[in-house]
Amino acid sequence: MAAQRVGFLGLGVMGKQMAQRLLKQGTEVVVWNRSADKCAPLVALGATALATPAEVVDACNVTHGMLADPTASEAVCLGADGVASAAKIMMGTYIAALGETLALADKAGLDQAQIMDMFTARRWRTPSPRPRASS
Repeated sequence: MAAQRVGFLGLGVMGKQMAQRLLKQGTEVVVWNRSADKCAPLVALGATALATPAEVVDACNVTHGMLADPTASEAVCLGADGVASAAKIMMGTYIAALGETLALADKAGLDQAQIMDMFTARRWRTPSPRPRASS
């Protein structure tokens, strides 16, 4: 089986920790960040840093966008050499911003019905609290 190559766009707290965990498990990780210096610690752990979001998407089986907000997401998706120029599937990491995700999909020329299917394929519900172990 071919190696799974996972990309990360945005290396803030969440993106960096997820990428580190995958690297420690032996997964091939490819990274990009608007501030390129944030890639260095992950490169030291074995990640490959690429110059543009489109290059990461092209190089990976799966790419996660861990971007600060809808404005950053739009810039990374629709900007020069952005995700939309190479996108296979586009997903957001924040369910609360469904409106922004749909607007971004529309600007990128993606089918909003497919985006909606991704959100509604699983019924979003609050998980039941786990019972506490007795001492």
